[in-house]
Amino acid sequence: MNPRTVATMAALLLTATPRAGRVQAPAPVRFALPNGLRVWVQEDHTRPVALVQVAYKVGAINEGPGTTGTAHYVEHMVYRATQNIRNEDVYGYIDRIGGRYTGGTSRDGTTYGETVPSWALEDALRTTAERMGRALFDSTEFERERNNVVTEANGFSRTDPVTAFRDAVMLTSFELHPYRYSSNSWSQDNLAITRNDAFDFYKRFYGPNNAVLSVVGDVSVDDVRRFVTQHFGPLVPAPFSGEVRVVEPPQRVEKRIVLQYAGDSKQLDIVYRSPQASRYDYPVLVVLDRLLTGRLQHAVTGVGGTELTTTQTATPYPFIYRITATADASADLDRIVAAIQAVIERLGSEGVSAADLATAKADVPQQGRGGRGGGAGAGSGAGSGGVPPRQSNLTAIAGQLTAREVFPWEVGPDLRDRIRRAQENVTPADLQAYVHRWLRSSQRTVGFLIPGKDDFVPEWSNGRPLAGERLEIPPLVTPPAKRMRP
Repeated sequence: MNPRTVATMAALLLTATPRAGRVQAPAPVRFALPNGLRVWVQEDHTRPVALVQVAYKVGAINEGPGTTGTAHYVEHMVYRATQNIRNEDVYGYIDRIGGRYTGGTSRDGTTYGETVPSWALEDALRTTAERMGRALFDSTEFERERNNVVTEANGFSRTDPVTAFRDAVMLTSFELHPYRYSSNSWSQDNLAITRNDAFDFYKRFYGPNNAVLSVVGDVSVDDVRRFVTQHFGPLVPAPFSGEVRVVEPPQRVEKRIVLQYAGDSKQLDIVYRSPQASRYDYPVLVVLDRLLTGRLQHAVTGVGGTELTTTQTATPYPFIYRITATADASADLDRIVAAIQAVIERLGSEGVSAADLATAKADVPQQGRGGRGGGAGAGSGAGSGGVPPRQSNLTAIAGQLTAREVFPWEVGPDLRDRIRRAQENVTPADLQAYVHRWLRSSQRTVGFLIPGKDDFVPEWSNGRPLAGERLEIPPLVTPPAKRMRP
């Protein structure tokens, strides 16, 4: 049969309408391999397609100074040649059968997904296993891929002054902990990362013990178990976990940054240090956030501000509580900062009424990524697109299954439930103690984004020569890797 006809037929399968007579899907099945791989299978026979998704509990948070962007670079390179699959076939076979593939690196993890016709399930699993433990990181391909990595970093952050501003605030607030780095990375690091840097990261962290494999769609549990055992069973565990052991020193003085840009409005970011989700006073922050938002909005509006948002996030390590305010160009941001701090200190000294506290407890948002107000809160990176809209349900199911696997250092459902229950016991004295402990002016980092002479200059190559629209490929410093099979 003509290859184009095969691809067209497969594409039609991926977008086919559900089979008639939909029945309730069976419960998901979990099993694990001796090498530590956790596997979830959810049968769904409504369409003749299958999604194979692997989530590694490793991301930008596992990078260090001078190597930001390594996790993202690794994400690109595992789609290149492996020991047993040619470079063009790692993802090329998916294109040829009309499938879809996607990958994304965030602060806390890296996820890959392949949606294929169900008859191609074993091919998808075999390729995923190859990427997990047998990627080659060919030196020539590594340099060719650098242009794509830099392009994405520039497109996502380095051409956007607001994103660059927030990155600068985090970099200023944290001194040691990798929370200071953005998953978008710095362009200079993207240009300096070597093949050996990325390959070492891959060998340290990529392995079955750091991954959760989810298979969803028109599959059988027995087939998945057989294929997974065959292709993933021989892989050895990674020597390191994704847990971060760096301890951030306490902040003792206020820090400030100012960034000018070619805009016509102002933005204020204040970030206070905040406790990790497992600490006893994190539930107090959740309640306090609800109490503060209305008071802060009123105060900010009274001194020339416009919109205000707050963000608290349940994280495995001490993080930040963010307050963001916007204003027009004539506003005095120092007055807004003073108004915000006055509200916080008033709550710390005067406390709150029983009625206000009861209302806050009844209206606390679901834990994970809190946020109030009219703007966006602090988000985490997400995988890039690629899966057709009709397959988004499979992706959602795979994400839910992955979330059931909580590694020892992660914030899981049990901890979230404990946080939710603990909110009921928060007292006015707890709120005052939290303000005195965490919301002092000495524990904040203040950022001003203001109109003026443009300090923000979008970066492309940091002076590195271009060959047309692409970065020049420098001479190889290591010989190209060789495949076991051509």
